[in-house]
Amino acid sequence: MNSTPSPQPSSVDSSQSVEDEMHTWNSSPEPASTCATSRIDSEVEMHLLNFDTTLDNAADQHELATAPLLTRAAYEMSGLAQKNSQYGVLGSVTAIWQVYLIRNLDKGHNYTPQDPRLYINTNAPFSAIVCGVQGSGKSHTVSVLLENMLVSGCDAIGVSHKTLSGLVLHFGEGGSTSLPCEAAFIGHGSNMPGACPPKIKVFVSRSSLTRIRRVYSVLGDAVTVEPLQFSESELDAESILSMMAVGMSDSAPLYVQRILVSRADVFISECEFDTDNSMQAIMRELGEAFTYHRFLKEVERAKKDMSTMQIPPLDQRMALLKAYVDTSAHVAKTRFKPGQLTVVDLSDPFIDPPMACALFEIATRLFVRADVETGKVLVVDEAHKRVYWAHKKPDVVDTAATASRDESDYQHTR
Repeated sequence: MNSTPSPQPSSVDSSQSVEDEMHTWNSSPEPASTCATSRIDSEVEMHLLNFDTTLDNAADQHELATAPLLTRAAYEMSGLAQKNSQYGVLGSVTAIWQVYLIRNLDKGHNYTPQDPRLYINTNAPFSAIVCGVQGSGKSHTVSVLLENMLVSGCDAIGVSHKTLSGLVLHFGEGGSTSLPCEAAFIGHGSNMPGACPPKIKVFVSRSSLTRIRRVYSVLGDAVTVEPLQFSESELDAESILSMMAVGMSDSAPLYVQRILVSRADVFISECEFDTDNSMQAIMRELGEAFTYHRFLKEVERAKKDMSTMQIPPLDQRMALLKAYVDTSAHVAKTRFKPGQLTVVDLSDPFIDPPMACALFEIATRLFVRADVETGKVLVVDEAHKRVYWAHKKPDVVDTAATASRDESDYQHTR
């Protein structure tokens, strides 16, 4: 026990003291103008904090309307049914695990909805990873997703008022064992009444054009195979340096470093130098001065200062670069359209993974920039095969991530 004597009660009643203090505080009311100002400040502060039940309801509706997956009940609850909004039939729900309280996770139970239809919301931007063991239906799932976004006129698979524009990056086995990209089969036609499949355009390397055309001939006239070539206007400095294997290591190859230094020298000599200009202004001028034709001239000039050991690998890369440049095309081709699936198939034994990543990066960047007046869908086929090279050269992954972010910020009008 504590031997300290208990304190004596105070001669002043504490409750009375509090009452007196409150009475004293209330006995000096503030002016009416001050009270009004305080009330206005309170309303402004509450508005700043979005303390409004109507806003909460709007947030719930927005969450439903932008959800990538919707049950039929959620589709009707969100009001999308009244708006006749776009959707695709992805599958059916076999069971839903319902939990009453978060702290009682073991007290949930399975139930089957009355309407098992599961929709994919083709109006909402989303990113998806389709994974599983071999034979689990990964390719079938991707094909169903593409059908929901690119096939029109078929009520059995959903509502599609305005089809999307699609790009598939495919890097399969080259040689005599090559097979068509499975995504291209959605353009083969359908026995569903009213279904209008998308147009399929496949771009391949010129060295494998004849072989790949024979591979895709099983799909008939639904698929068009063309050589993958870029116009000079489509190739900026970043694209060319990517195809020159810059970025595969911490430092660029020595022959590329020589070209970079030489190119910078010629740019600075051609720019009107003014000491009052900042370094940023000079860099902007350098960027505008870059052209593919000028790059080739600087390569030839830089080769004069290279050793005999450096020229052969440079010539190899330059030959590969020129194989994908169409110098006769002054205007870029229209590769992407609404209701069309574009496939970049680099199943070529003469294309190594780093080169494939560089070409995929350029194609993805052009796809992001293209104005197709509709939504876009990007598919990286057999993505697990590129995990290693994505680590070595993450540009293609960064470009795909940028495309996903840009698509999330883009407001579709369909």
